[in-house]
Amino acid sequence: MYKSEPAELHLGGVQLARGYRNRLKQTLETFVPNGGAFGRQYKTGDLARCVSGPELQCLGRIDFQVKLRGLRIELGEIESVLLSTPHVLNFVAIVSKDQLVAYATPASASIEAMYAGAVLRLTSYMVPVAIMALDALPYTLNGKVDRKALPAVVGTLEIDGPAALKKRSAALKKLSGCDSA
Repeated sequence: MYKSEPAELHLGGVQLARGYRNRLKQTLETFVPNGGAFGRQYKTGDLARCVSGPELQCLGRIDFQVKLRGLRIELGEIESVLLSTPHVLNFVAIVSKDQLVAYATPASASIEAMYAGAVLRLTSYMVPVAIMALDALPYTLNGKVDRKALPAVVGTLEIDGPAALKKRSAALKKLSGCDSA
């Protein structure tokens, strides 16, 4: 049985698109030349390896794109939006127990302010169900955030329903300065 080393899965063939419409930079990063019959391949972002013959074993993603409740989410997008919240030093988002959770090291921003910023600037399915404040994020020896060393989420979190709606409404009220949202 032949097993290859894990690598990023590339796809090619006559059905392959020419690129992203009106997004030249992303096209050049994602559609790469391969010198084969079709001239280019699409970098999927999936990590895979050959296990036997044409059979592939998918090992996950090489980036921080996740699929949650049927929706693809780029964790980096959530992180960049919430890092733009004033007085936040660092921020990381993960999926834990099938829920989107975020960890922050705030300089002086409150959890409520971070949550309100998320509700205001992110699509509803990208808003973390919990934001946990930490004194410092854990790092690997390479200087990257050690996502596996983040503390576990305590208790269960409500994603939808009256309590979650009330929390979103309160966050919007606070931002807008209105009595009702």
